[in-house]
Amino acid sequence: MGYFGKRIGFYDELFRNHPHYKKNRTTSFTLASGGISILALAFFYWIIDVKGYKKNWLQFFAVVGTNSIFIYLFAETFGHLIFREFDILWNTGLFHPLEEYKDWLLVLESLLILLFLWYITYYLDKRKIYFKV
Repeated sequence: MGYFGKRIGFYDELFRNHPHYKKNRTTSFTLASGGISILALAFFYWIIDVKGYKKNWLQFFAVVGTNSIFIYLFAETFGHLIFREFDILWNTGLFHPLEEYKDWLLVLESLLILLFLWYITYYLDKRKIYFKV
């Protein structure tokens, strides 16, 4: 199911010239991201539940999963204020001379933001602070 959703989404983008990004919420994006999500879910279900492979590397995902509501709300409310400064830094500030590496800098920026949000949830998890609905 996940494989077919992913394939249909990418073929829809390829043959009908629909852009493939989240802001537009196109059919191709929905099918492709849904397919990838189902494949990831199936993979981790197989690794963790079927094979019984439970090691410390899963703690990385467990930290995010315990406070997923907080991380979403933080990124949507206060995150824009903090992460806007990254954009200013990349475009007009310190890293402006590295304009030719802008794509790589954007990947680095995304990874830094992910690490920052993960650390916040790690801090909350260590102090047993959990947000519930």
